[in-house]
Amino acid sequence: MNNPKVSVVIPVYNGESYILETIESIRNQTYNNIEIIVVDDGSTDQSSSLVEGKVSKCIRQENRGVASARNRGIDAATGEYLAFIDADDKWDLKKLEIQISFMEAHPHISYTFTNHVRYLTSELDEFPEWMREEGKNKELMGYIPSSLVVRQADFEKIGYFNEDFRNGEDTEWFLRAQDFGFQKAVIPENLLMKRIHGNNLTSDTTAVKLNLLKAFGLSLTRRKQNRISVIIPVYNGEKYLKEAVESALNQYLKPYEIIVVDDGSTDLTVDICKSFGDKIHYFKQEHQGSGAARNLGVSNATGNYLAFLDADDLWSKEWLRDAITAMAKEDSSDIVFGMMQEFYSPDTDDAFRRRFKCVEEPRSALHPGCMLIKRSDFLKVGSFNIEYESGVTVDWLSRIEPKGLTYRVLPGLHMKRRIHYSNNGIIHKDKRSNYAKIIKERLMKMRDDNYE
Repeated sequence: MNNPKVSVVIPVYNGESYILETIESIRNQTYNNIEIIVVDDGSTDQSSSLVEGKVSKCIRQENRGVASARNRGIDAATGEYLAFIDADDKWDLKKLEIQISFMEAHPHISYTFTNHVRYLTSELDEFPEWMREEGKNKELMGYIPSSLVVRQADFEKIGYFNEDFRNGEDTEWFLRAQDFGFQKAVIPENLLMKRIHGNNLTSDTTAVKLNLLKAFGLSLTRRKQNRISVIIPVYNGEKYLKEAVESALNQYLKPYEIIVVDDGSTDLTVDICKSFGDKIHYFKQEHQGSGAARNLGVSNATGNYLAFLDADDLWSKEWLRDAITAMAKEDSSDIVFGMMQEFYSPDTDDAFRRRFKCVEEPRSALHPGCMLIKRSDFLKVGSFNIEYESGVTVDWLSRIEPKGLTYRVLPGLHMKRRIHYSNNGIIHKDKRSNYAKIIKERLMKMRDDNYE
């Protein structure tokens, strides 16, 4: 197993009674690459002075709530993984070893939880009334921060804890991660001991319920706003269409709908589409080219976002997830593109491969097949130009900037572009003069706009 650094963030507010036990349960872990970050959220007791010299970093701030304290700790973290524990809880000594080992063996998993038990402090004779019966003296699934370990890179995509929540911020974060399609796993072992005492924040049941309703309301709104329509134009694509559709269906973030537009195919394309049943919406038109097929897909799309995939290309499972989380950032660009890598289709021969170069290194993909855009912004730019057999993409991309839209390219490999005998660019290689025509027309349009 690799030995990546884990940053453990401990928010504390007047936690002098228990915090040293908490820190000892971290320092005694069997996993040995750990930094401990304590964020004192305006304590009026001795919490900060007790931990001095016992942790990697101790940060003090005015009292702003547990969400703010965790976020401050995350900003100071340098590990590949983030772990959290409240200042009154304790870990099993193998907790991090077990979770990190699992996540290193399963790189598609973004975050893990463990089971936990609750126990009473000596000051209490029985569990408080606010606790549900099923939570007393029983092992529970731990959808709580103290059992959470998350990859730092994925946490950054999901975003910080919502500081508008004084409690329930963990539920809001978990719902957000789920809505965006990040993969989780539960380690079925009791690796967390959660202390119940007189000052537990969750004892304010009225506030908890209100914040839960607020978190679920945000989740519902997010899922309505993030509906993605995937549009796949296809012409005689019986060889590759099934793989392309499956790469859309297998996204970590499931698309709202998949629209396949058959551009007058004469092969078995229609049969392949029928094999997917109601998993896709199928439309057919007379053969007019990929631009017209995409336009027909857009006119029938009902999602808030549009994504396009050519019928011979493949998406990574992360594509829609990474794209929508990038779009959700406050400082997001209007359009996001991904990175693509070309590959030779297995049915091509050596002569073809010598003639047509395949760029095997990942590169920026300013291409509809690796683009996510709001439907409203696509309509601002306008439909794909159906006059061109080649250069449709170049023409459409040339209209983005004049409409005042911005874009960015996300890191990471998101699309694999298949190089084969029937690539549009290969079939219409003699039509590349269209590119010069497109550029000339765009320059003339810019000149006319400036004169006006």
